[in-house]
Amino acid sequence: MIWHNTGPSNDGKMYHPVDGKAWQEFDKRYSEFAKEPRNVRLGLAADAFNPFSNMNQPYSMWPVVLTTYNTPPWLCMKESYFMLTLLIPGPKAPAKDIDIFMRPLVDELKMIWRDGVQMRDASTNIVFTMHATLLWTINDYPARSSLSGWSGQGYKACATCNKDTPSCSITSKIAYVGHRRFFHSKHKWRDSLLFNGKKESRKPPRRLSNALIIKQLDRLPACIPGKHPSYGGGVKRRRTESELNWTKRSIFFELDYWCSLDLKHNIDVMHMVKNVTESLLGTSLKNEKSKDTHKAREDLEKWGIRENLWLQKRNNKNYPPHPDYSFKPVNRERFCQFIKGVRLPDGFGSNFKNKGSEVVFLLTCQKQSLTFAHSLKKKLCTIVRCERHV
Repeated sequence: MIWHNTGPSNDGKMYHPVDGKAWQEFDKRYSEFAKEPRNVRLGLAADAFNPFSNMNQPYSMWPVVLTTYNTPPWLCMKESYFMLTLLIPGPKAPAKDIDIFMRPLVDELKMIWRDGVQMRDASTNIVFTMHATLLWTINDYPARSSLSGWSGQGYKACATCNKDTPSCSITSKIAYVGHRRFFHSKHKWRDSLLFNGKKESRKPPRRLSNALIIKQLDRLPACIPGKHPSYGGGVKRRRTESELNWTKRSIFFELDYWCSLDLKHNIDVMHMVKNVTESLLGTSLKNEKSKDTHKAREDLEKWGIRENLWLQKRNNKNYPPHPDYSFKPVNRERFCQFIKGVRLPDGFGSNFKNKGSEVVFLLTCQKQSLTFAHSLKKKLCTIVRCERHV
């Protein structure tokens, strides 16, 4: 439990959260807490799953799990070190009202931060007062919206960009197309017209300070969580302009230290890699996961960009020209045959054999797999070729 105090990285690389800026800034701000290495650092993970094998039966079970970051990286993510603190049942997701179920957990977190708990050190047989802190949460985007209070939908969906979220309306949805803002000022893509028909001259969105976030939350109207009609619950209310995309003040702000944390919510890497990989491969393979739809081609025509990809009319039907970024049928078949025969080290990927066109594979770039990942990439590039590039 004191490994984090004795095993931090000394080569400037990050192997454990203790090597990160958020942990180190917390130690500087709360030095009294950091003096005792036996004090516990926690992370909270929550997400929904359907406990029934029949997915046609809607049900949303929410486990809330705490993990301890005091231990080394080869232990802190082991199942035996997880603590199932809450199990929220229900036919529907709790959404923003998840704070009602989080109340007993937050009360315990407040108590163990302020007062602490008398513990006995098993190695020295000394009684000491142990305190604990919640460093951050780990979720996918929908769960992050429920826990943080910032809605992940609409024109201001990005919690990082806040009110400066670059977004626009396209056919039947909202698109976020301002990513060139994050390039340096002289990057060649800033002057390209291929993205949305315009040059990008805006600076990156400013980083929000904790004081500004608190100021935004203070403008929210007082609202008791829940759906009981006696408290005005269950009635949909249109947010005012001053509320931005906030739906509530998260219950975590009751923790004395929460408003000062530099990193409050993390996006689960597994969800990000899976969704991005599915979209990338789906678009390349032209399957049901593809983002290259007829509506997307119509949007290109409305924006007046990439004329070679506009829909073409033949016999009163619209046909999309074949793009450079998608496989032709012969290459699609060769790609799938190659993936079907790939053999990965144990634990490095799922079984591809029965995945069909929904091929999703993950390579963990650790030291022992770098050579393998490089050889697989080289082999893949030599076997799979499109007209220009993939």
